Amino acid sequence: IKATEGATFKDCDFKTNWREAGKANVRRGAYHFFRSSKDGEIQAENFIQTVGKLRLNDLPPVLDIETIHRGCSKELLNQRALQWLTAVEKEYGKKPIVYASSSFIKDNLCEEIVNEYPIWVAHYNKQKPGWEPWKIWQVSDKAVVKGVRGPVDLDVMKIE
Repeated sequence: IKATEGATFKDCDFKTNWREAGKANVRRGAYHFFRSSKDGEIQAENFIQTVGKLRLNDLPPVLDIETIHRGCSKELLNQRALQWLTAVEKEYGKKPIVYASSSFIKDNLCEEIVNEYPIWVAHYNKQKPGWEPWKIWQVSDKAVVKGVRGPVDLDVMKIE
C-alpha cells in the first residue's frame, strides 16, 4: 500500500487502505516512493510518521526506487537510499525490501544495497531476470484477479 513519496507527500488513501487491510486480516505492507533529490533520513521520517507501528504479521517496509533525478549522481542516490534503509530498519527491526526494475538495479544501485537488502525486481519478460539475487520477481502489471476491477501486479517469490 503506498504510504509516502519524497520528503512530505502522504498518500491520501493510505490510512483507509491500511486500516481496511488490517480489518480484513490481510498481510499488509507499506511502501515509500523514493525521490533521489531529497534527503534519505527526512524521507524515512515521513514514512515512519505516516505508517506508525507495524503488526507482527505485517510485511517489511518497501523502498520503491525507480528514478534518478537530474543533477543527482549514482553515489548520492545510493547514499540517500542507504539513509532511508538504515533509519527504517532501525525503527522497525526488520530489513526493508528494495523494489526496482532489473535495469535500474544493474545501472544504478550499489553493491551494499543489492547484497544487504532483499530485492523485489520488476521484470516483465517471460524469462527469469538475468540478474540475481532477487527475492521477489514482479512478472506482470496486467494480471487479472476475479473480484478485482482492473489489472493488478503479479509476483513470484523465492522460498528459501
